[in-house]
Amino acid sequence: MGQCEHLHLFAPLKSADLEKRFYDLHDNFVDSLQNVRGMTGIPLKYLARVALIPNDEATEPSNTFATPDDEMIACARIILRANEADDNLEASGPEKRTKWAKVDNV
Repeated sequence: MGQCEHLHLFAPLKSADLEKRFYDLHDNFVDSLQNVRGMTGIPLKYLARVALIPNDEATEPSNTFATPDDEMIACARIILRANEADDNLEASGPEKRTKWAKVDNV
């Protein structure tokens, strides 16, 4: 009998509570990146930003951010400026990231 023949007996675990616990774990991990600084001194939380390109509002005066770290996270470049027009940044890979985003991502 092969090792995988019994797998049909298992059903995937579906649980709203389990899913919530996973998202809580993810959120806590991302929040913890606020306390770890990358090579340039910016908290690594910038790498978990949804927007790979800083938002226009990230150029607002610094009094719009709660802390200097929040401003650095919002303004840090992940993608090289020359690649901002690329419509497929998620699939493009590390060649379009800044040098420091590559280093910090490791």
